[in-house]
Amino acid sequence: GYSILDVPKPKQKLIHIYGEKEELGKVYDADIAVHADPDMFIRALAEEEVKGSWADWRKSARDDYEAWNAIDKTSLHDWDGADLTAIYAYLQEHLPKDAIVTTDAGNFSGWAQRFLRYGRPGRLLAPLSGAMGYAVPSAISASIENPDKVVLGLCGDGGFLMTANDLATAIHHGAKPVIMVCNNNMYGTIRMHQERDYPGRQSATDLTNPDFVAYAKSFGVFGARVEHADEFEKIWQDALAAGTAAVIEIKMDPRQITSRAHP
Repeated sequence: GYSILDVPKPKQKLIHIYGEKEELGKVYDADIAVHADPDMFIRALAEEEVKGSWADWRKSARDDYEAWNAIDKTSLHDWDGADLTAIYAYLQEHLPKDAIVTTDAGNFSGWAQRFLRYGRPGRLLAPLSGAMGYAVPSAISASIENPDKVVLGLCGDGGFLMTANDLATAIHHGAKPVIMVCNNNMYGTIRMHQERDYPGRQSATDLTNPDFVAYAKSFGVFGARVEHADEFEKIWQDALAAGTAAVIEIKMDPRQITSRAHP
């Protein structure tokens, strides 16, 4: 959103670097607008001598990021369902470094954005505009293009049902992504805003879902359900060994609405 910087003139000094000149000045009146490829610009900065307060600031920012990215396994919470943070503690350690991750739009994607790290090229595929239904077809495409890599598609129950029939395409073309369906039986992001802004007045965000495991198996793909985080490791390994696409349903507590939530 646009809440961090005032529009059009931020209170802070703003240097805006962008590869397409049409974007410069479109929203923000920057103090310095630089029409340049961001990667090239960063490489040029990296060649400059880094010293003094800039080096200290950069180290402080990196320390903040690494603290935010870390998972303290001793302080996990008890939920009525599988703790998604505990599952990501496992993925942090065991997801291959070259794995491709695709995400749908929704609060569940915050765990991947916070706790996973991505290299280049093409390690993270996500919808630019926040559109739902992206994770399944993009994971299938990524698996077809990269048959030797682990591909993990992340979606909520609502987004999964928008394009879940593409599992037929996965079987037809031999794609083998693992689709992780974070099921809290609601449109979680919309519900979060409803409960925050209009307490007790949530509307049209409850979902009636099928049996996701049975649904997956009806296509001939691997299907399994995780009701507690301790079950995830075995099911993850079984999914990788299945030789087909796989669907892992994560039964979540609706109260675990973000990675910062407490019971």
